[in-house]
Amino acid sequence: MPLFSKQNILLYYRERTVFLLSSGALLIQVITYIYILMTLKLLPADYQFLPLHYNTTLGIDFLGSRLRLFGLTSVITAILIVNFLLGYLIFAKDKYLSYYLNLLSLLASICLLLWFVFLRLYSF
Repeated sequence: MPLFSKQNILLYYRERTVFLLSSGALLIQVITYIYILMTLKLLPADYQFLPLHYNTTLGIDFLGSRLRLFGLTSVITAILIVNFLLGYLIFAKDKYLSYYLNLLSLLASICLLLWFVFLRLYSF
């Protein structure tokens, strides 16, 4: 049987802790993408550059295009996928390490969503 067979991945995903952590991270990623799209729809069309970083000392210190908002979100999505697959590979040897990888994906997704929420509150 191949290493990455659909049946083995589904068995790994059906494990309760993995299911909760991975589904939570995936749900938060989807919410983040929807939040970004809603934010971009509410902005006027003449906004060419958007604030991407806010510093309490200097205020807005990094501007970028609308597409740059999706850059970090795509990186976090890739981290979510890589952590899920790494957790799948090491689950048989150490299930707690696979739990930690999925927990890190969930925490990264939460941090990204909070970053966008606070960026919108303080910058737009």
